[in-house]
Amino acid sequence: MLKERGVAPFSKWDKELPKIVFDPHFKAIPSQSARRALFEHYVKACAEEERKEKQAAQKAVIEGFKQLLEEALEDIDHNTDYQTFRKKWGSDPRFEALDRKDRELLLNERYHLMRRI
Repeated sequence: MLKERGVAPFSKWDKELPKIVFDPHFKAIPSQSARRALFEHYVKACAEEERKEKQAAQKAVIEGFKQLLEEALEDIDHNTDYQTFRKKWGSDPRFEALDRKDRELLLNERYHLMRRI
């Protein structure tokens, strides 16, 4: 019912109450405290699910960029800097999917691995 009424994952009870107060499902719950507890549980569960989805999506983006680094391994040496890498691979969707700070961090991580070998 809460999902049908458009209750968002980080919503507050006072804000969403007008949307659900006249719903028969809402009125079927006997006490106000039980209604609020169910609402809070729903909001927390939805927020946690949303966080997990975002983390999974971010992990997929990072793995895609790491795969790009593997494919570009022949173009990367200890003299390659971020700008040179960007000029060659910047149009790749896996490059663009990650923000600059994370790209630089992963690229530098790759350099350090290469220097150890």
